[in-house]
Amino acid sequence: MEQWVNAAPEGGRTPLDETIREYLGSHNPFPDESAVEVLRGDGSSWEQAVIVERVGVEEWTVEYKDGEQAWCDHHELRPADG
Repeated sequence: MEQWVNAAPEGGRTPLDETIREYLGSHNPFPDESAVEVLRGDGSSWEQAVIVERVGVEEWTVEYKDGEQAWCDHHELRPADG
């Protein structure tokens, strides 16, 4: 992501959300079967899950250890620690 932002043309200011959408349009930071952490709905902690599939530019289906599945956007996901 840092390389993508640094490679942007000089002179114009692009809102961060737009830059992120452009990046996600051509990159998938969470390929299927990737281990991820998902932010709980109340924002209190992160839970372990696995990416099932990418369902949109900014949306992925994840599966938790108990088999439950949910849709998450890029704000709710981060790579799992090692």
